[in-house]
Parts: sequence; C-alpha cells; structure tokens
Amino acid sequence: MNLAMFLTPLASVACLPARMTVRLALEEMQTLGYAAVPVVDADGTYLGTLTEGDLLRFVRGENDLDASLVLDVPTRTENRAVSVLDGIDSIVERAADQNFVPVLDGRGVLMGIVTRRTLIQHLWSRAKGA
Repeated sequence: MNLAMFLTPLASVACLPARMTVRLALEEMQTLGYAAVPVVDADGTYLGTLTEGDLLRFVRGENDLDASLVLDVPTRTENRAVSVLDGIDSIVERAADQNFVPVLDGRGVLMGIVTRRTLIQHLWSRAKGA
C-alpha cells in the first residue's frame, strides 16, 4: 500500500519554527486549535512535536515567554516519525500512540503527516466494503 495515499502534504500542515518565541507559539496553537504541532528548523528538518501540555508545563515554570524559543521547551513524549519509504505497518504502529505521524524524506526533512483519523477512515471504509 502506498504511503502517499494517506499523506497530508507539508503545504497543508501547520508547523512551528524552532526559533519562534514561546509566546508566538502559544498564540499560533490557540489560533490553529491544535493540541500538537510539528517543530522544524530553518531547513525543514523535523525536530519533534510540541504539545499543549509541553507549553503548559513550560509556562508554569515561570519562564520568559518572549525570550524563550520553541526549541527551549522540553517535550514529554517523542512523536516518532517514519521515512517516506516505510510501509503502512510502521505508520499504523505509531498512530496507535500518536494523533499524527510525521513523514520524513531521506534527509530528515518533513514531507507531511499521516493523521490517525485518515488511517481510521481508510480502515473503516475497507471493513464496510469487505
């Protein structure tokens, strides 16, 4: 099964730049309404995923939100990525524990994500058709 059929391309994915201030990241996540967002460096390399919980713990630590950058925020969990060359098994395995699975090219650059919702919808449609 081709991974591309499940991929939400990078152009349609909200990402946070690693060098964005925490205050701007909070505002962006509030505007987007997402609980978790991929973090990328200037070259588009996937660095991890920032969650609302990560930001809440950071804010409670009385850090300076205007001086601190997204890359300064410790994350509690690792949102593990897959290679674009990986099979569907790798994605399903990760999606069991993550809302979305980042998909990387051979250089570690984020190409897009596969959402748990997309996988469930696909599996459900196949189950109904079987």
